[in-house]
Amino acid sequence: MTKRKWAVFVVIILVFLAVFWLVAGRHQTPPGQPPLADINQQSLAQLRQEFNASSDSERVLLLLSPTCPVCVAGTSEVNAVLRRHPRSHVRVFAVWEPILPTDWSRPTSVVLHRLSDTRITQMWDKQHLVADLVKNSTDGLDPGCCKHDGVLWDIIAVYPPGAQWTDSLPAPELFAGPVVRGAPQWNTKLLQAN
Repeated sequence: MTKRKWAVFVVIILVFLAVFWLVAGRHQTPPGQPPLADINQQSLAQLRQEFNASSDSERVLLLLSPTCPVCVAGTSEVNAVLRRHPRSHVRVFAVWEPILPTDWSRPTSVVLHRLSDTRITQMWDKQHLVADLVKNSTDGLDPGCCKHDGVLWDIIAVYPPGAQWTDSLPAPELFAGPVVRGAPQWNTKLLQAN
């Protein structure tokens, strides 16, 4: 390869990497949503406060892997349910967590934008703190799948209006996985409520 061809090749690679970084390397949520928050012991109190402040709404908690194709398909299902129920009092907390070997960092903007509804708050939970809280609140309910090394993932948990998160999360009234299968169950529940 001549020096000129090599230089062109290097420039093309650099441009590709720059475009990739600008498009996929960012971690921005869609317009109308708060920025992606990191979950830690301190921010759990804020999550609890937001959950309880929305007690007039049905709350939905999602546990998702950012690189799992089934999880990402589930986000499209959740977004479709929200589009079908634009006036429903619903608040969704999407908690992304590292499960697969490819989950080495927070979800990219491309993944975050799959959940575009403004009723959604998205978070990154590197330590699986929320998954542990959900696991402890389900009183032995089995979603039928979705555990990796004891950590819940690809789960949808639905909490009715009025439920309060006190010392622990309340038990969900719908607890299913994977999300791609649980979202239609949630849609049916919303249809019955309206």
